[in-house]
Amino acid sequence: MQDIVSGDYLKATKDLRQASQYVPQLQNEGWRLCLLEMLRTYLASLPREQALQELGSSDSPKPFMNCFKGALSLYPTEYEAESRIWLHVYARGLQHPEYLKPDLYALLDEFICAGVRISRPAYIYALRSLVLPGARGGTGIKSLGAATKILQAMYDQGMDILTEDILVELQEAASANPAQVTSPYQVYAHPDDTHDLPSLRMTPVQRRLHVLMKTMDLPPFSDESRIRLMNSHARNEYWLEFWDIFRMAPRQGQPNSATMYAFMFGTVAQTGHQKACMNVLRTWAPEMEREQPPVAYEGDVAEAIKACLKVADPYIEQAVVDSPNAKGEWLALWQKCRWTEGQNDPFLYE
Repeated sequence: MQDIVSGDYLKATKDLRQASQYVPQLQNEGWRLCLLEMLRTYLASLPREQALQELGSSDSPKPFMNCFKGALSLYPTEYEAESRIWLHVYARGLQHPEYLKPDLYALLDEFICAGVRISRPAYIYALRSLVLPGARGGTGIKSLGAATKILQAMYDQGMDILTEDILVELQEAASANPAQVTSPYQVYAHPDDTHDLPSLRMTPVQRRLHVLMKTMDLPPFSDESRIRLMNSHARNEYWLEFWDIFRMAPRQGQPNSATMYAFMFGTVAQTGHQKACMNVLRTWAPEMEREQPPVAYEGDVAEAIKACLKVADPYIEQAVVDSPNAKGEWLALWQKCRWTEGQNDPFLYE
């Protein structure tokens, strides 16, 4: 690795080839995989500008790329295919002008036609890059077509394509930099559907993925996946879809956990929307008590509910001090919350 860091790629290659005569793991072309792994690790460790310099260009090839190409065999293995896919996607992430979406799909198509097996992680990595919006926002029809063909290839290889991890990855990628529509005619708010939070309209790609998640007969999503989706929707002000994801568990006959309630209340509190906080408290605080088992008013849940209460009634803290025995809708809810010191911040939406 030291030779690679110092830029002596020829020596690094030579040493590995010589070592393959004595080290079993490096025999049978194993040295190529070892070299590719070291090159990937090195490139990923560099600052953006230095990484771009190492990648060079087609007009001015750099020693790094000569070494990378030299490590590839005539008949690529699964790891070699994964490494080439990784390099292309990583270069796209660096905004290298020569690593384009059509070339990524062409690379995948080359491997598929040659019968090279591509791992599931490599497929997902490529899919995320293809669906990721361009500099102008949105995802083009050609990119969607390429993504569809990749999903077909995964299916042909016996991989389950309609799974939680793939759907969440694709939705996150499609939502990373969407072309927002801010026309007042495209904003939707409803006391039941969005709890009066004004919801922007998703792009067609995002909406299609969202409907697929709602309508497919899939196992219940994990809290982690749902929080990832809700966090993304909150950032983009897709409140209609935010609440759809939160309601996924009840629709499937499953309880919402304390973690989900803490995240939901905390996220709504951060909007500072008074009416929405009032609606959410009136709707979901009682629902917490009906869960099986009931969700307790403690810890992160208590902190998140209190954050909502402070938006619903900005003077509630002072009211508790001045009239601790007073009755009232918000005061009663405040008293139910048992403040627990030292809890982690439950609010992931920033």
